[in-house]
Amino acid sequence: MSASLLINPTAMEAGLMAAAKARAAGPGQAAALKAFARTGLPHRRMEGWKWTDLRQALRAELPPADGEAAVIAPSSFSGVDAFEITIMNGAAEWPDDAPEGLSVRLVEGGGPAPAVARDHPTGNLAVAMCDRIVELRIGKTVARPIHLRRIAGGGASHSRVAVIVEEGAGATLIESYDGAGRYFANSLTEIDLGRGARLTRDILQDGSDDGVEAALCAGALAEGAAFHQLALLLGGKTVRMETRLALEGAQAEVDFRGASILSGARHADLTTHVAHHAPGSTTRQLHKSVLRERARGVFQGKFLVARGAQKTDAQMQARALLLSEAAEVDHKPELEIYADDVQCAHGAAAGALDADALFYMRQRGLDEKTARALLVEAFLGEIFDRPERVNIAEILRRRMRCWLESAP
Repeated sequence: MSASLLINPTAMEAGLMAAAKARAAGPGQAAALKAFARTGLPHRRMEGWKWTDLRQALRAELPPADGEAAVIAPSSFSGVDAFEITIMNGAAEWPDDAPEGLSVRLVEGGGPAPAVARDHPTGNLAVAMCDRIVELRIGKTVARPIHLRRIAGGGASHSRVAVIVEEGAGATLIESYDGAGRYFANSLTEIDLGRGARLTRDILQDGSDDGVEAALCAGALAEGAAFHQLALLLGGKTVRMETRLALEGAQAEVDFRGASILSGARHADLTTHVAHHAPGSTTRQLHKSVLRERARGVFQGKFLVARGAQKTDAQMQARALLLSEAAEVDHKPELEIYADDVQCAHGAAAGALDADALFYMRQRGLDEKTARALLVEAFLGEIFDRPERVNIAEILRRRMRCWLESAP
């Protein structure tokens, strides 16, 4: 690409495009860079990004991260005996003793983004900036959880991971996103689930007050495949956690559960898009937000049902609890349906703590902080009610309780 297509790029955008053009880009990277140059960093004039303006959050240029961080805190998941892959400022490393059924390797050269993500600004940026892909290939059911630990700090970093689950295989993937200082961390996770494959994805995100995070997970499910996601977001300066799935095979199953617990001036955006292209698939989604002080939470969910996707059953709910008058939540649930034999619904609600319930608990001897914490925990509780992976869910519950105890 001889010239930038972006008019009046910011310093950050100009730096990103110069860094990408300087790399030895293959055809996939060149196409992704050209697509990114048409849009630049996403901003509020883009419909899907009107509440999460990355361009504004990254007005000043950040240098590339150096691939190392000075201090690594102990992992929240150290007690679950997971196989840990660490991606620190974009640089990946892992031990040699991968569990049976899992192979991990670096694939040189960047191919194109998944079809469902080729119009995505940060997805294209990740493809353009990464000439290596960390590939996780799961050939049979893996007994140990796989922990993909992302750590960011001190600059801009990009990473790209591909997760391929072959026919009939399954795995539990834990993803943690941690950051310190001022940074921009951009990641693309590509998934490919074969016929009858199962992938459970558990997410814990906790950035810094100056950190900007854009994480996209995108891929496809074959016939009878199942994808279950559980996410806890604590936000950062600006955080976007997005999942895009194409259900290409019949009888596929998707289950999303998510919670955003935000304080201070933190921002977290959880966005999902599920495209049903085959009959008989099921999607369930529940997202809850608890916001205090000046925090802002965003939820955007969309179900697309194509003409051939008869017998689709897709349900979506988003609920928010606002603990201060300055907190803000934005909900945008959507249905786009082209089939006539489906069951699809969505709903959204926001409100404050029930004053009567709070009064009732205070009358029984609880102080106000304890009473409020119990009500909030009860509101969020069903998000973490996952008996099939009780250890991981309990770690997320403990992190939620730490947040509740930090309330003033």
